[in-house]
Amino acid sequence: MGDAGDSCVGDFTVVVQVGSLKWNLMMKSNGDGSSKKYSVKFQLRGHNILDEVPITFVSYNETRTSDHQELCGPVLDAMHLG
Repeated sequence: MGDAGDSCVGDFTVVVQVGSLKWNLMMKSNGDGSSKKYSVKFQLRGHNILDEVPITFVSYNETRTSDHQELCGPVLDAMHLG
């Protein structure tokens, strides 16, 4: 998770939900393109390999650029499922 280097300053929180499992991922953004690497590992029990299981990423914070003119938020990149 990171910021786009667009002067987006503040606390970022992204909730990751896989089925009924949830994780809160947090980072402090300085607006300079910084990032923090996260790894979420899960194993769904009681599901058939063919079952569809939703994977959701939600940002709950309202963050603005340092001049307070535009809404901005976290950037998520390099997702891997295996």
